[in-house]
Amino acid sequence: MNTRSKMRKTYVIARTQVEGIHRWDGCDISEVKYLTLDHRHMFHIHAQVEVVHHDRDVEFIQLGHKIKNYLTNKYWDNQYQVAMFNSMSCEMLANELIDEFDLYSCEVNEDGEGGAIVYA
Repeated sequence: MNTRSKMRKTYVIARTQVEGIHRWDGCDISEVKYLTLDHRHMFHIHAQVEVVHHDRDVEFIQLGHKIKNYLTNKYWDNQYQVAMFNSMSCEMLANELIDEFDLYSCEVNEDGEGGAIVYA
């Protein structure tokens, strides 16, 4: 193995999604004032974690399951059958997942359209 390949950083990615409801309590933009109301999205999550070897240091299917289970266990509402994120933004969710799963980065987006990427 040459010196350059020894210096490479490797990351595993896991993708999952969770159906949820949230709102933006502090919205003061008239064009999107409706965001202050509860509204539904498919929250798409793209998690990235650094690994130290190349043989399933972190299994990405398992990581995706752990992330989805964490969010549904913490935020699931049995009455509405969705995760209730209340006033949490994509940025807030990404930060929480970085802390919980020691991620390098986390993207949370709404319906595959827009969201946030946070780096640890």
